[in-house]
Amino acid sequence: EGKAKKGHRARQAGAKANKKNAKKDKRAGKTLSKGQNPKAFGRSSAGIKARIAQSRKAEIQEKKLHVPLVDRSYTAAEPPPIVIAVVGPPGVGKTTLIRSLVKHYTRH
Repeated sequence: EGKAKKGHRARQAGAKANKKNAKKDKRAGKTLSKGQNPKAFGRSSAGIKARIAQSRKAEIQEKKLHVPLVDRSYTAAEPPPIVIAVVGPPGVGKTTLIRSLVKHYTRH
């Protein structure tokens, strides 16, 4: 029974191994942390993002200038619309009735 015991094996995966690897990378001078893509966060994309944000802001301001004014008060010239419910069992022609009414009143 002269077998030697196996030596300690370091973790290769998992939270502990990731923490150890991050510490090793930091000491080596690698500054990329998890989730940072250098192409996505580079200087060139920052200019593009700024231009997109600026054009979006200008578009919103322009849209605010052209908002149509709607009189929502009850003193308007025409009364509010009447709501009608069409109810019944399936297959009796509710949708057909509504479609025919729409066709009849939209033909001018």
